[in-house]
Amino acid sequence: MSRPVLVGAGSLAVIAAAAGPAAADPTAGRGAPSAPASTVAFWGSFGTAGSVSSPLTTPFPVYLPGAVRQIGTSNSTAYALLTNGSVYAWGLGANGQLGVPLRVKLPGRVREAFLGGSLPRNGQTLVLLDNGSLYAWGDGRHYQLGTGTTASQPSPVRVPLRPGLRFTKIATSGATSYGITRGGDLYAWGDNEFGQVGNGSKVNAPAPVFVLGGVRDASGTNFDVAVSLRDGGSYRR
Repeated sequence: MSRPVLVGAGSLAVIAAAAGPAAADPTAGRGAPSAPASTVAFWGSFGTAGSVSSPLTTPFPVYLPGAVRQIGTSNSTAYALLTNGSVYAWGLGANGQLGVPLRVKLPGRVREAFLGGSLPRNGQTLVLLDNGSLYAWGDGRHYQLGTGTTASQPSPVRVPLRPGLRFTKIATSGATSYGITRGGDLYAWGDNEFGQVGNGSKVNAPAPVFVLGGVRDASGTNFDVAVSLRDGGSYRR
């Protein structure tokens, strides 16, 4: 089996085997490198993963060229953040959220990566770089990318934050996204149909708005949000 090679694809690079196994093999086109640095597995409904049909009812291996620091999945898309700061991803990609399998081209090392989405044909990805810049791509119909528009993005775009605003942690849910500053201020943007932004309205937020202070971490679903608080549970608004 030939060693996988990187093939340019616009702003992305796709890992592809130069010569894979026979087409009858369900792992065709997803062959392992001669000495993979690490392996992860996925299963369930992932649309069509290359030549692999969905749903997958048993674990399917994905071979990666480095040690994995973080792994995540949401709405038929999965990613692996490597210890060298690169992000590899695979899955449905209906709105450009990712591909099969892709190394996402970004202008720096990634500190955190999060996937969101709740329906078969939506989903977004947010990544926070070591230098504090925020990038997003995928479905943008509810302003969840933070770009100020409802346009979906097939490749990463930098999220324009107001001067002085920088996040040290991020999270994203069904179609609402969140950022936490070093001082613990929580900001939110995107879908607000059920009040997920937390600013007292039900109007979608096209850009980050302040929600709460004293926050350590945030987690959300398509309908609700929970945060852990600093200072023994006190918070400020």
